[in-house]
Amino acid sequence: AQVGTGSFLFAVQWTGRGTAEDDHLQRQSLAPNLWTLNGMLFFLAVVGVVLVLTMILTLKVIRNVNLAGAVRYMWALYWVMPIEILLVISMFDYHRVTDVWVKHWWATPSMDWFRNIFCLEGTAHTRCIVPVGGGDEYNNEEEWCVDVHRATDCEEVRNEA
Repeated sequence: AQVGTGSFLFAVQWTGRGTAEDDHLQRQSLAPNLWTLNGMLFFLAVVGVVLVLTMILTLKVIRNVNLAGAVRYMWALYWVMPIEILLVISMFDYHRVTDVWVKHWWATPSMDWFRNIFCLEGTAHTRCIVPVGGGDEYNNEEEWCVDVHRATDCEEVRNEA
């Protein structure tokens, strides 16, 4: 499950869908986010791959009842399990980092997939993309919405997502 989750996140956030320059900017914007829960998911996926490979290599050891191989498997688990436990504990969002991350990165291309899934149909790249607080050029969300989309419901559309 953790390998699948990490692979899915990798596919969603690291695959390019635009020009080469857009893809480069998107990957640059994700690099500072590796300390968030997404980073822990990537690391958990790597640990999961190591565990799966260890288990596959251990099948022959178990079938042949090889004591030396069983001890090697035990040591592999002794080294991997603390890393696994540390990464799983760090998945708890004690400091509400995810909320901050979503609020400040909502209007960026790295959140395209999430906007397409959670925003009302047809609003993912229009009214739902309203930046928190109206962004740098506007005083609030409504001012941004009136100027950019000639509407007043952008904040409600985004908050519903």
